[in-house]
Amino acid sequence: TPTYTPTPTAVIPIPVGLEPKGVAVDPGTGYLYVPNRDSNTVSVINSGHYVVGTIPVGTRPFGSALNPNTHKLYVANYDSNSVSVIDTNSNTLFRTISLSPYGGPSHVAINVNTNRIYVTLHADGRLAIIRGDNDTVLTTVETGAGAFGVAVYPAANKIYVSNRDTKEISVIDGATNSKLWGETIYLSNPDNTPYGSPYALAINGVLGRLYVTLASDAPNFADPNRLVVYDISHSHNWLATLNVGSLSEGLGVNEAAGRFYVSSGGDDTLTMVDAYSNLPGLTLFTGRRPLGIGANAATGRVYVANRGDGTVSVFTDGGAVPVTTATPTATPTPLVQQVSITDAGFTPPLITVAPGTTVQWINNGSLTHSVT
Repeated sequence: TPTYTPTPTAVIPIPVGLEPKGVAVDPGTGYLYVPNRDSNTVSVINSGHYVVGTIPVGTRPFGSALNPNTHKLYVANYDSNSVSVIDTNSNTLFRTISLSPYGGPSHVAINVNTNRIYVTLHADGRLAIIRGDNDTVLTTVETGAGAFGVAVYPAANKIYVSNRDTKEISVIDGATNSKLWGETIYLSNPDNTPYGSPYALAINGVLGRLYVTLASDAPNFADPNRLVVYDISHSHNWLATLNVGSLSEGLGVNEAAGRFYVSSGGDDTLTMVDAYSNLPGLTLFTGRRPLGIGANAATGRVYVANRGDGTVSVFTDGGAVPVTTATPTATPTPLVQQVSITDAGFTPPLITVAPGTTVQWINNGSLTHSVT
């Protein structure tokens, strides 16, 4: 049984946009992609921890997921009822997928084996299934009221969806795109353990483990403060329940290091948990109100989006070389910085670019503009 030995080291937080929700990591390039909900943008961060681009997307971007095989990033835009598709080779907006008439796209997960993209539709209690080859909506599946978190178990080609309002986790068959009613995990009976409203989901595909953050019933129904572990390799056996910090809405997994991570927005912390024993290890301080977590198994770095102060915290784990400074030693790779123009408004309203960056203006309004 592996033991927890490394001591993670924090880097000075990287400033991004307003209300960053998550972190998608490209394991091949080491680049990070951070949706900023209140800036309507995605920040692009290179492996040297430079912010080298800002990409305008839809309104109130929330969850995101990246397919390293196709070099596409998918971003759920909650208020636009759409998904932005970003080409990570050029770091530019590739296309926008409409999810209307359904609304509230929240979280995104990808099965890289089948090239299927899954997006929870919180407002309608459904799961949208998108073909990755042509970026079209294949179908939607009813899951349950308050559909929120989503995670993929590639080995079984199953998709798990947390339904906050009905206190259950739905299981979708990725081959038939249908709900497996007999495999639903019910959390609504207060006489059973565990019990509560499920929020974030994450899966360790190597061990066959499902991680769920749970909120207690009223008056703390909106405060996920427990973490539940299920064995999904053969069944859905409950393995453990951990008491974690207040507002624990972020989960991340590092299969290579044998750990998973929980962010607690009410405590401004990140807890590292041993995936074999399910015992908490170190608890580290982050920025304000941490949420989404990304892990790069190749480098052993863990990234946490802090929605309260618009930053990304960086930690090392798994024996990687400690990151002790936020000052990069290499020249950033020039990228394209996009600015969306809608009549007299600009998104983002203010940009700072590195030398050599190309600024691309996109006119989405009815007025004519010129650049001088």
